[in-house]
Amino acid sequence: MNVLCSPDRQECTLINFYNNTSFWGCNNVISINMDHPSILSDVWKISVENTPLTLEDVEIIRLRILIDNSVVVVYVNEKQYATVRVYLGLEDGKGVFICSGRGESELISLDFWQVKNIWDLT
Repeated sequence: MNVLCSPDRQECTLINFYNNTSFWGCNNVISINMDHPSILSDVWKISVENTPLTLEDVEIIRLRILIDNSVVVVYVNEKQYATVRVYLGLEDGKGVFICSGRGESELISLDFWQVKNIWDLT
């Protein structure tokens, strides 16, 4: 899943789930790829944030992704999480793109809420 994407994907943060692999020495990993999170040249960029996951043999993955301005938090099955900070340089970097890279995936549901800024007094 790509989040905080500009329409031309010049800025984009990629969230991956790796299942039953030996990625980083773990069977299951949630990975936030930060190769193109910002066009700003003065922003320090980490390339990848990886979090090993402890999952049952057959367990549906439930991701809860919270984005609050520059913070992206990915909760996995309400047990574990990964978090990164993103500094967008483009005003239109608010898109979401969902795809499956390998194997079979099923999107069971997708909910989206946009909350109001508590600092906006108008």
